[in-house]
Amino acid sequence: MKRVIVVSLLGLSVLTSGCGAQTASPPAKTQGPSLTAPGSSPTPTTSQVQITPLAVIISGLDMYPTPPSYTVSLVDLTGKTIRTATAANRSWSEIHFTDDGYGHPTSLPQVSASNNRVYYLDGESAVRFVALSGSAGLAHTLPAGTLTHAAFAVSPDDQRIAVTVVDYPSVSMGSIHTRLYVEDLLGGGHHVDLFESRSAVEWPIGWHAGQLVIGVAGGPYGQNPCDICAYRAYEYHVADATTATRLATICSGPSGAVSFGLPTPAGIECEVHYGDSHHQSLLESWDGSSRTIPSDVCGVGGPVSPDGRQIATVFRHQQPDGGCGGGESITLVDLSGKRVSTNVGGTAQGWVDSRHLVFQTPQGKLALFDTSSGAVSPMDTPGAMVGVLPGNLG
Repeated sequence: MKRVIVVSLLGLSVLTSGCGAQTASPPAKTQGPSLTAPGSSPTPTTSQVQITPLAVIISGLDMYPTPPSYTVSLVDLTGKTIRTATAANRSWSEIHFTDDGYGHPTSLPQVSASNNRVYYLDGESAVRFVALSGSAGLAHTLPAGTLTHAAFAVSPDDQRIAVTVVDYPSVSMGSIHTRLYVEDLLGGGHHVDLFESRSAVEWPIGWHAGQLVIGVAGGPYGQNPCDICAYRAYEYHVADATTATRLATICSGPSGAVSFGLPTPAGIECEVHYGDSHHQSLLESWDGSSRTIPSDVCGVGGPVSPDGRQIATVFRHQQPDGGCGGGESITLVDLSGKRVSTNVGGTAQGWVDSRHLVFQTPQGKLALFDTSSGAVSPMDTPGAMVGVLPGNLG
């Protein structure tokens, strides 16, 4: 079944005057999370050595009916899985929101990577972790339940956690309540409320230079769930993690804009006025700067490499009827707009580093493409790429 997400572009409303105040009263602070078991509490990673990047793959999501569990895998640059963890899926009981139908809550991420660990949601509220060393445990507990969904992003140094909590009504006439806050990963101290809304849903995607990168959705419901969509928001905001002041708006336009690919330290690829004569393909950075990539009305549309030098896409050219088509193999596009076909069939999912690309083959399998040597390595786990370890966005 095709899954459709309708997204409208809304501004970030916060509890401070920096981005415009909400009329609703500030939410009460949540109870502190459960403490990590002794010997497994989060520790700073600043003194730890740099690790080779790993792809974060999830499987068991975006399936109908929703399975009771999903799996998180860490996959190395040879395509081999080196760590896995299995967790319970959220409750996806349908929530009544119209007089004649049912809708699913807006999909929210379930996985976040720091510089040293992958954190994942187990059920509605338990945030667990697995580290490269093999250590694992409970890191945090979110205030979520059957009618409350939550998402999170842990800071690169494992010290702070940004959390979005969306409370859904039990009846069709009720309104949602979204709040976003930051607090210590261990113990829940230094709690700071950042955002509140009775209509919009925004959630933490990651961290950039100590600032929050936030995904934006237009509303609380979608026609069908799309778990993978939560890792690739259409629009992003960058906000101060202490004051909530918005510092940048990424991939937003008066006539509509759509971002492509997973976020990387270089930013995100964005298509503005897609398909018309005013179309632009942009590389938008987390500091708010952008660079135009020469393209036709069919655009570029793909994930940008972590070093910001190239974008992986499926080459699509304009057809005589004005439409776009013809793309079956991965094409690498540099910032000058030059396209180099790789003759590797499939669809790009994301970059592990600036050389290695995870893609889905025409047979629906995952594989790793070395863009320097041309080598293709099959990956030994199914699913979809949702991030990289280390997970720092720069």
